[in-house]
Amino acid sequence: MSTEIFLYFVYVLLSSILLLWVYLSIISIKSFFKIKSLKSESSVNIKKNQSIISLSHVIISKLIGNLSLSIDYYNNTDSIQNNYFAHPFPLPFVSVIVPARNEEREIERCLISILHQNYPSFEVIAIDDSSSDSTLEKMKKIKEKMPELKEKLTILSKVDYDEKPDDWCGKTWVSEKAFEKSKGDIILFTDADSYYSNPNTIYTTVSYMLKEKLDVLGGLPYLRLQDLLSKIVMPLWNLLSILLSDAGKVNDPSRIDIAFILGSFFLIKKDVFEKVGTYKVVKDAVQEDFDLALILKKNGFRLRLVKIDSLVSALWSRDALTLWQGIGRTIVPVAVRNIKKVLFGLFNIFYMAILPFLICGVMIYGVVGFNWNISYSLLYYSIFSCLVVILGAYIKGLVQYKEKNPWYAFLSVFGSMFLTVIYLINILPLLIKKHKIVKWRAREYEFKMITK
Repeated sequence: MSTEIFLYFVYVLLSSILLLWVYLSIISIKSFFKIKSLKSESSVNIKKNQSIISLSHVIISKLIGNLSLSIDYYNNTDSIQNNYFAHPFPLPFVSVIVPARNEEREIERCLISILHQNYPSFEVIAIDDSSSDSTLEKMKKIKEKMPELKEKLTILSKVDYDEKPDDWCGKTWVSEKAFEKSKGDIILFTDADSYYSNPNTIYTTVSYMLKEKLDVLGGLPYLRLQDLLSKIVMPLWNLLSILLSDAGKVNDPSRIDIAFILGSFFLIKKDVFEKVGTYKVVKDAVQEDFDLALILKKNGFRLRLVKIDSLVSALWSRDALTLWQGIGRTIVPVAVRNIKKVLFGLFNIFYMAILPFLICGVMIYGVVGFNWNISYSLLYYSIFSCLVVILGAYIKGLVQYKEKNPWYAFLSVFGSMFLTVIYLINILPLLIKKHKIVKWRAREYEFKMITK
């Protein structure tokens, strides 16, 4: 009788896990459709729209007796462009700010892709954050290689700004210094490992921002996974994280408690950024983009997330070390404010992604090694539970990371174990010592539990 009760308990346990996966699938699909995907029009269509608008401006100007101005406008469509939503006025000047720290492998590719954007009026401010590699040198070489575009590019190094105060994080400090030098009406903050794969990226996103009358536009780029461990871990972690923070709810103005933008790409009106207090309000934040988004939304500014995976790509991790540190710097700032939320995330990882494999493994071992009397239906049920985890990881990897190789998903149980270790190593010091040191970009940041 006791064996029957135990097997029934296992059946109920597996059923609850599968129900959670069904629930996760539903909210994942809803979240996917809540976030619009921006696609770029071709350069031909953009030029066509410019010509139509310019021609209409000529006709209107003839009627009001200002023909000379209209001809000058029409003959200079390269310097005065209009967006494909047919706004009969020039697009705003955009300042693109690129903070860079030890990005010698990515910075040249990033800056060149930005400088080649089909946008009428913009500047690029690349600022070196005390790099110990050749990042700054590679920035300077771009001006030598591209003299025709050098006027658009401003390079700042530590000799151009004051030393970072102790109560500022490195990225927020250099981003603030670059902002102080900017001239644009709209500021585009982007990471130095970003790559603008489409030359109409700025044109497309600014046009959408104006059309929708937004104050802030956050872009979700295609995140390139370079190393084996990231390809195993990231899809599953991001999928399970939806249970804690549904990105689709960011676009709901009534949910002021849910907001985030990514440092890899976000547009913000200059006056809005100044009204909210610039980076000064998040000067000590390691995840400054998340904290800034919450402040913006709580102050009533219109913020929206869109997918720009066909326009921009970025790196989240490059190897096991940056993956480890990146996850740590993500969960620790959340844990110091709400430890229960992070513990719930740890529970989800174990319960939904490790337990099915643990149950299945024990059952197969018992049947093969000890001739346990277990029905095949229950054994198949446990195997099916494992396949659901693998399928979920594969679909997430395919949709978000464009990873077609299914073998990474088959290894997701090991990714779950890796995540469990990271969570425990980062959570336990907070529970025991009430503080945790987080390492990121060769800097150390101390976090202390916030007591209410």
